[in-house]
Amino acid sequence: MTGVAPRHDHLRRLGEALEATGDYTARLMGPAELHVRRTGAARLVEDIGAERDRDGAWWLLWSWGERICRADDIPAALASIARVLAIRD
Repeated sequence: MTGVAPRHDHLRRLGEALEATGDYTARLMGPAELHVRRTGAARLVEDIGAERDRDGAWWLLWSWGERICRADDIPAALASIARVLAIRD
């Protein structure tokens, strides 16, 4: 997988999984970014990207460039996003 289509597909799958939890809204921003918002907490947002490494593996990335997990590990991505976008008292 190379190019825009695989990146878009990885982000679309993640967005669908996030929205299925009922805790997030997710919107693709062009082919390269997924805008995620915690439901009921307008300030809890994150933009997530996807990039391929030199070995051909796809990774999900936080907006600051740190890897979240491999793009095909949706459960790990959901857990990481839940930690970062947690509602705290």
